[in-house]
Amino acid sequence: RVKMADLQSLGLLLSAPSKEFVVQMFQAAFSARHGGVPSDLVAKSAEALSTDVPQAENLFKAMSHLIGAVIFESINTKEGLVALLPADMNAKLKTLIASVIGANLSSWLEQTISSQVSPPRLKDFDWRIDIKTASESCPRLSAPTCLVQMRLQDLPTLVGVMPGQSAVTFEVTKETLTTMLDGLAKIRDQLASVAGASS
Repeated sequence: RVKMADLQSLGLLLSAPSKEFVVQMFQAAFSARHGGVPSDLVAKSAEALSTDVPQAENLFKAMSHLIGAVIFESINTKEGLVALLPADMNAKLKTLIASVIGANLSSWLEQTISSQVSPPRLKDFDWRIDIKTASESCPRLSAPTCLVQMRLQDLPTLVGVMPGQSAVTFEVTKETLTTMLDGLAKIRDQLASVAGASS
């Protein structure tokens, strides 16, 4: 859980010129959570808040700590967000911070999940029936097969960067497809069983 001492710098946001400025700062803190906020942005923020650069750096760190805690602990209610903030923080500032994080949380969660290192993910698939025609080895061959194309989201190579997609196409016969569907049915049943047990 985030330490209250790490969030004390958030009080500097009381000097923010507008709510939009606070929104932009939180978005910058999230985007740069792994590599640090650019020095020019820190300097501009310090000037806008009438503070010095070290204090502005601490403010961005506090924002990153808070965002990380909210995402890690899956906090998605205003009450939960407010509870993370120091008890002596200005009430209006608490409400503002909770509002800004709440409005951006779903997008941040999606980006965080997408940037995690994980196996390739199935994004889409397509199929068509094809008829194998005669060949030199099998002059009378005329058998239906299924061509399946799966679009996969590639493995992330850089933290915070959305990976690309690739396509895999393969051919299956009726017999192979039957075996495959039996296996998928077993997977479906096991997933349903696990979901039922955890609900």
